[in-house]
Amino acid sequence: MMFQSPVWLLCLLPVVWMACRSPRLKGVLRWGGDQHLYPMDRWAMYWGRWSNYRFWGVVGACILLLASPGHYQLSRTPLRYRASVVVVVDTSRSMLSMDFKPSYRLQVVKEALSHWVKRNPDVEWGILSMGASIFTQIPLTVNQELVLDAIQSVQVGSEGDGSNWGVGLVGGLDRLLGSQSDHKWVILVTDGGATGDEMNPIHASQLMRIHGVSLLAIGLGASGGLPIPLYSPNEGPHYERSLEGDIVVPVLDNSTLEDMAVVSRGVYQPASSGTAILDSLMRVSQTWPSQPTYEEQRHWVSLNAWLLGIMLGMVVIDMVLSCTRFRGI
Repeated sequence: MMFQSPVWLLCLLPVVWMACRSPRLKGVLRWGGDQHLYPMDRWAMYWGRWSNYRFWGVVGACILLLASPGHYQLSRTPLRYRASVVVVVDTSRSMLSMDFKPSYRLQVVKEALSHWVKRNPDVEWGILSMGASIFTQIPLTVNQELVLDAIQSVQVGSEGDGSNWGVGLVGGLDRLLGSQSDHKWVILVTDGGATGDEMNPIHASQLMRIHGVSLLAIGLGASGGLPIPLYSPNEGPHYERSLEGDIVVPVLDNSTLEDMAVVSRGVYQPASSGTAILDSLMRVSQTWPSQPTYEEQRHWVSLNAWLLGIMLGMVVIDMVLSCTRFRGI
């Protein structure tokens, strides 16, 4: 225990000195001379003598309150997390392709992302769905349960058909601008080519480099592409066709993804399985520090409330005993 204002403790010296000068002190300390009394009467006399010193006890307790007893408590708050990551997930209909066993592409991606998040605590996560537009499934947070729920809520076609890479990258960058982490990443998971003309993906990659945000682009599937499986009650299982009746086969644009990674000083990794996706993600997290950066602060915890409670308890006990045979003789 420490005192925040220990100078007040010097005032206890005259209080003790004045209390000890009282001629009743000998009576308080004398115990053997009362052997002729019954034990209960001796205790009553002993309490009665001590009760004469309640005034000095109150004065001493007040001085202790002014000295403010207490202790310092150390607390740590994260100043910078290990990393800040925004995952941009392609939700175009081509993510229904079944070349990733044991399920379709998007489901395998969600399983890999969930496993990665569970293995990396103390990281800020954000999840964006990307199609013709983007949608924030969850902003940056360190709550892993919320992040895992957001990953599972990503659905094919939720943001319209297409893969608007430029808007997706800018959206991820925008959500990272307020982060204090030294490691900021946008993870783009896609299986086709860029659509939309609102933002050129190369230009978006340049903006990421300017703001110190790295890119991991994961290209799914074979470069030759696969037809998009669909189902309708009338036709049953079938493949998506163009207006001319040709089967649509989205092709993975490897060259643009590689250029985006180079411009942003990031990494491009093609992946043809869930294991390959997870390996790409784990290689990125291995570059992060093992622990966040903490800020340590000392907070004063006052014990005045405890001392005041003890004083009030003693007053109550004294009032109760004053109504009994312990009131003193």
